[in-house]
Amino acid sequence: MGLAPTLLEQLTENIRSARDAFSYEHAHSAQIASLCVSIYALQYDIRLTDTKINDCLRQSDMSFSDDIGSMIRTFLAEQNQIIDSITTGKILDLLQMTYDEHQAPVYDMELAVSLANHLKRSIAYPIILADKKLHNIANIKALYPLAFDLSIHFIGLVNQTFDVLIYDIDLVGLYFSCAMDRVKTAPIELVLFSNQYAVASINKQTIERAIPEVNVTLAMNAAELQNSLQNQAVKLILNNHDGPLPIVSITSYTIRQIMTEMDLRFIRDLLEKIDIERHLEDYFPQTLTAQFKNEEHATWHAVIQDLTTSFVEKGIISASEQEKIVSRESEGNNLVINHLAVPHCTTNRGTPFIGIFVHLEHPVQIEGETVQNVLLSCINPNVRNELKIFSYLYYTLNKIDSSVILSWQTHAEFMASLKQKD
Repeated sequence: MGLAPTLLEQLTENIRSARDAFSYEHAHSAQIASLCVSIYALQYDIRLTDTKINDCLRQSDMSFSDDIGSMIRTFLAEQNQIIDSITTGKILDLLQMTYDEHQAPVYDMELAVSLANHLKRSIAYPIILADKKLHNIANIKALYPLAFDLSIHFIGLVNQTFDVLIYDIDLVGLYFSCAMDRVKTAPIELVLFSNQYAVASINKQTIERAIPEVNVTLAMNAAELQNSLQNQAVKLILNNHDGPLPIVSITSYTIRQIMTEMDLRFIRDLLEKIDIERHLEDYFPQTLTAQFKNEEHATWHAVIQDLTTSFVEKGIISASEQEKIVSRESEGNNLVINHLAVPHCTTNRGTPFIGIFVHLEHPVQIEGETVQNVLLSCINPNVRNELKIFSYLYYTLNKIDSSVILSWQTHAEFMASLKQKD
């Protein structure tokens, strides 16, 4: 472009030192400088009224300064008009529309405020020059697929409502992920069995501080332990007792004296797995598994369209569920966990989660990854704890060698791999 390598840095500094000359609170100096360089690169030649920003451009030895400065002022003034129209109230309306579509109660005022501020920043700095992504959040997408589904729908509403183009849905998806974690749920009940009250109290405080969603009840003898088991839906017993733990049917984990960070990590993982592993047969029913004869070299879009159509005809999924799945898969950013495709949708089914294992006759390519097995999933988002199934799938599937997953041909092989102990 005929520009010195240090020009952008110099221009940014000149604009920063003259910020009082113009007011664009959502566009910082580096963003305005990059817009100037973008317009220069596009070689616009329009004569408009001079502006104060031209002084910064002249100091940086840029030609076409009058044109660039005028266009920057006009452009940012238009952006400010759009920014002023974005209010928390309007964002709440769009979030309610997103909720109505997906029946997913995952938004709050904090999400609305965060999204409003994010959109204002995005509009103040549209993508004109290529913007290299410095982050990879594929693992977060696998843990919170519903959050990113909601973000895609929400951004579509934003683009339509405000007549703008927001490109980077990943950051919006992260805001939705955080909101999902804030949704209040009933605490997970744990019982800490101990004969040392001081040690037990310290461990109780440590656990509840590190894992906010749990409630720890102390049981200082066998009678108190049995009473807790009879009156609470206890998920896990923590044995902090010097003696043996009474025989119980609840999963237990032994802690020696003051618990460690390793203990906390193990408890988190254990809580994630307990409910899911108890209901694996319900979540992934063998009766619905299928072998699907897809055409060789067919696209993923064609495969998912034909597969879901056959499932609708057999009464396995509804037409509404098919529409949601096909629409979501056509958006890109498809969920694939270690060569297992997981197309999914929200549902009003009474069951919290259902995953249908399908073996494809021919492998397909999904965003550069080879896939020969599909786990078609329907989630009831109102049963918050069941969304942890994706976390379970992500960590469990990534512990399995990819060659094993690609070799699966039956539901039994799929289930055997899930149940395999570390």
